[in-house]
Amino acid sequence: MFTLLLSNHGIHSISDPLLRDYWVYEGSLTVPPCSEGVTWILFRYPLTVSQVQIEEFRGLRNHIKGAELLEGCDGNLGDNFRPTQPLNDRVIKAAFQ
Repeated sequence: MFTLLLSNHGIHSISDPLLRDYWVYEGSLTVPPCSEGVTWILFRYPLTVSQVQIEEFRGLRNHIKGAELLEGCDGNLGDNFRPTQPLNDRVIKAAFQ
């Protein structure tokens, strides 16, 4: 599991105007076992990333070193998405008006 740590000022301290407006909700992982306990942050405005950045990101490992891998997995990040799930009782909060 990955955690992004921000300064004591939190995400509001980000100076780029494209990153100031966002939604946040509590959800789950996008790959099995689809465990809950993930805080999702969705920015209002799309960000551009290069092909090199995508390749570097995909080179990250999605497991703890030495841990047993699920059948058919090589440990690299891949297609980490699944069909849209029901909202259930989740609350989506906006950090803008």
